[in-house]
Amino acid sequence: MTMFYNFKKIILLLLFLYANNKFLLSQSNINEYDCKNKSITVLSSIYAGISVYTYYSWYYQYNSGKFHFFDDSREWLEMDKAGHFFTAYSLTNLNNDLLENCTQSKISSPIITFTYLASIEIMDGFSEGWGFSISDLLLNVAGIMAATFLNDDVQLKFSFHQTKWAQQRPELLGNNFRQQMLKDYNGQTYWISIPISKIDNNLPDFLMFSFGYGAEAMIYGNPYEQDIVMSDLVPYKQFYLSIDIDWWKIINQTNIGKWKYIFYPLKYIKTPMPTIELSQKKLKFHSFYF
Repeated sequence: MTMFYNFKKIILLLLFLYANNKFLLSQSNINEYDCKNKSITVLSSIYAGISVYTYYSWYYQYNSGKFHFFDDSREWLEMDKAGHFFTAYSLTNLNNDLLENCTQSKISSPIITFTYLASIEIMDGFSEGWGFSISDLLLNVAGIMAATFLNDDVQLKFSFHQTKWAQQRPELLGNNFRQQMLKDYNGQTYWISIPISKIDNNLPDFLMFSFGYGAEAMIYGNPYEQDIVMSDLVPYKQFYLSIDIDWWKIINQTNIGKWKYIFYPLKYIKTPMPTIELSQKKLKFHSFYF
């Protein structure tokens, strides 16, 4: 019975993704062999495959139940929400770049991103360990809108460093670097980078001001739970001011053609630079922060 129930959910998920793909294709007024149609079909199929893989590699090992909601809007000092916003933003931009030679990519890319992220939320909704989070969905939509309407000069970026906090709860915050980069919000920082040339045109156009947000001393996601278990450890927010480099702009000015996509991750990674931190009503200077 359990196997049938899980299989039924997979079928519903595939139908959801298939319906999205058919909707996208229906928007085209050109023949089925058009670049847009073929690219969207391939891209949607890839996301469908990733969704099914995610279910079997992650959600399948946990107990499933009826669809339900879960309010996690106050957990992890909003770092989880920043992660949702950034993920939706970067995926939408990635889809735009993959469909750059196709018509209506500005419409197709946001829909593909939303459908994929919504499928993850739906799987959360059936998992007893989580639930469908409305705040996650709203931040996903906000990230998609930011990627769609923000000027290309405004860039969102990410950085990570390992912390001592992961050692205290490795089962939650990760046992190794790869896991900690995804799970340990203490080491994550999300940035908004803006070209310095916006202030003075004489300055290099690849140099950027960068404003970051992070948080520290979080062993439990729920602050009330942490206050009960570890009352002497109070989580706090961090705000950063730094310099960044627009490597993607530099790479686009070279003559390496499609090989430039080898360096595509640099588009979303904050360059380690001297940084000023404001936290706990104090200023700190980092000679090298990542």
